[in-house]
Amino acid sequence: WTNNTYSPEKCPSPREMMQSKSTQYSMDNCIALLSDRHEYITAYCNAALSSRCTIDITLCYVFGFDPLTRYILLDLLPFVARKNNVQLRIMCDLMTMESMLLKSALQIDGSKKGTSSAKQMALEAMEQEQMAFMKHLPEGCPPFFHARDPYKGILPFWRKLYSVMSSTVPKNLFQLRWWCTRDARMKYPIKNHIKCNIFDGHQVICGGSNLVPVVANIDCDIHLAG
Repeated sequence: WTNNTYSPEKCPSPREMMQSKSTQYSMDNCIALLSDRHEYITAYCNAALSSRCTIDITLCYVFGFDPLTRYILLDLLPFVARKNNVQLRIMCDLMTMESMLLKSALQIDGSKKGTSSAKQMALEAMEQEQMAFMKHLPEGCPPFFHARDPYKGILPFWRKLYSVMSSTVPKNLFQLRWWCTRDARMKYPIKNHIKCNIFDGHQVICGGSNLVPVVANIDCDIHLAG
């Protein structure tokens, strides 16, 4: 972007830039902005399906209640590893995982208290929107199978991930590592927000999303190739 297309007074959205007829909004480069959940899953699936060597993923949080998160980790990635003999290497921030485990253990389940009709309708609408990604899966993607069951707590989801990976992916093709960033002087743990997906070392999807964009969230991600 040059000064003619970007300024504090006017910063067009990616969609506005792509729809503009003006040549100054050219998007012919190796960087693509993923402005919504549907664009993201299309780009992610295409990058994963085209991988032939490695997929490296760094995560901050993992939300097992989101069907798209479950689909990528439980269906798409194991499928690609088996089909293309691709090595999956996942690194997770230990501090955030410990925090989520503690929160999950102490969380009080209020499901028995009942839900108002308005809230129930809102929840059903949210579930439908979360599942809308199924209409945007590229050709060649695996079916929605292992990801069918939702998970309220993080521990049951990780157990499921280990179970699926160990039963469907050869042992030498899957690695999971936990890492923790620490203050250089005092050595106390620091929350790290690195979220990155690298496919064969030449395609990258990264940004604000924890593996996938959450419905109704404003996180932005980019897809780089080169």
